[in-house]
Amino acid sequence: KDLSTSASSVQAAQMKVIKYRELIARPGVARGLQSEREVLLNQFRQEVEDIKKDAVGITADADDDTLRLAVPTSNMSGVVRALVHIRQLSARLKNVLSLCDPLLVDLHGTQQLLADVAATVHDLKQQEKDTFQDWVRSTEEEMQDEDIMLETTGRIMHFNQSDGRLIVHFSDNLMMRLREVRQLRGMGMVIPNSILKPCNAARVFYKHAVILKQVAHFYNSIDHQILDSQYLMLEAYARELEGVIKQPVQQSSNKAGSGGNGDSEMVQWKNMEQLDEFIVRLQQAANKLTTENRKLRQKHDMFESKVLEMMDVDLLKQRV
Repeated sequence: KDLSTSASSVQAAQMKVIKYRELIARPGVARGLQSEREVLLNQFRQEVEDIKKDAVGITADADDDTLRLAVPTSNMSGVVRALVHIRQLSARLKNVLSLCDPLLVDLHGTQQLLADVAATVHDLKQQEKDTFQDWVRSTEEEMQDEDIMLETTGRIMHFNQSDGRLIVHFSDNLMMRLREVRQLRGMGMVIPNSILKPCNAARVFYKHAVILKQVAHFYNSIDHQILDSQYLMLEAYARELEGVIKQPVQQSSNKAGSGGNGDSEMVQWKNMEQLDEFIVRLQQAANKLTTENRKLRQKHDMFESKVLEMMDVDLLKQRV
């Protein structure tokens, strides 16, 4: 009786079945639990139907709310979420399959359910294959784009002339592809060399690109992070950071013909030695500004708190 009354969901029913698996498999016990096993069989039928509906709705859309709920892990693209969800559904089906046979195999309708489960597992495998192949085709086309590949061979950053924002020449899309390749390989997918080779070349610069993008974000949002009243106190640190960005190679290491014009083209992705040196200087300048800004913010908050406390002081009572 415990099997049917407590199993308000398929998952709860499965846990009960797994717990008492050996006991239920005994012929005498199985006959005594005939009605409960039939209830469980119907629950499994509904489970399979729900899985079919879920599978039809799976897309590689990263903004799909249903997919985000099914696979809440962050830092995954739409295609990786879709593949993970397909495998989750397959695992649920295989669990149903393992519990039906031999515990429910003698019931009428079990064979039809087993055939339905096997067919759905096959469909999910094909859906996984198709989803992966669609990703391969689109990624191969993207990797053939010269603009994408230049992002790992040309200059590392520049200032946008229209709004003055700092732009890092390592696209978010390329970073996403690198994450996808790592995650898909972790799932056992075989990545073609046409994708693997350029990704391996770009991966060398991934860590550098992450740091540069963090600094660029800080630089581009600096107006929102520094209080207007404290800007003059931090101006020297801000100008030091800007100076490193505008003159990425120190004068002492300039090569003949570099001109010393302060253009960030002087440092390119392919020059790892200069890139490493530039990032060290960039981080040092950014950390100085961040640290001093944090100190001033703390002082500002302290003074603000003191002023608010003073506003609550009744001077007339204090005189008395």
